[in-house]
Amino acid sequence: MILPKCEDFIGCLPPRMTALLISVISLVGCIADDMISSRAPSPHCTPAGERVQSARHVIVTLFQIANLLLLLACIVESACLVNIYVAVTLGFVGLGLIVALMEFLVKSKEEGPLKSLVLFVPEVLFLFMIFRCIPLVDRYRGQLNMHMVSAELKASQYRQAITGEYAGVKL
Repeated sequence: MILPKCEDFIGCLPPRMTALLISVISLVGCIADDMISSRAPSPHCTPAGERVQSARHVIVTLFQIANLLLLLACIVESACLVNIYVAVTLGFVGLGLIVALMEFLVKSKEEGPLKSLVLFVPEVLFLFMIFRCIPLVDRYRGQLNMHMVSAELKASQYRQAITGEYAGVKL
């Protein structure tokens, strides 16, 4: 058998490739969402609706930046950039749920509850999908930290072998 058996497809991929895939898919989703929401403005938008759209645009832009940071972290293998991605993504999910709920309430008043519910459900599902991807990205961060500790240990052992010192005592 060529491919290993796994419970899920993502579990078979290396953590770096998983993080890269999550970054690209999230980035494409954000860009598509941004294009759709910028093309279809509400004809009778209230000030509350404008504030909600503005807040939504800000958090989606921050999430796009976070996805670019994750993409960069996968290229340069930086645990620090992955930490920033995880923090920003947690904030995005929390604020995204609040903005989605506010948008649902504003649109249900303007356009009716059925249409606003149809738009609310996919948005919340997207946020939960992103939330479920955070442990996968965190696994990649853990792998990077483990490699960093391993490299530091090897450098320390190499230094000891060259200098003949062990714990500050010359042998």
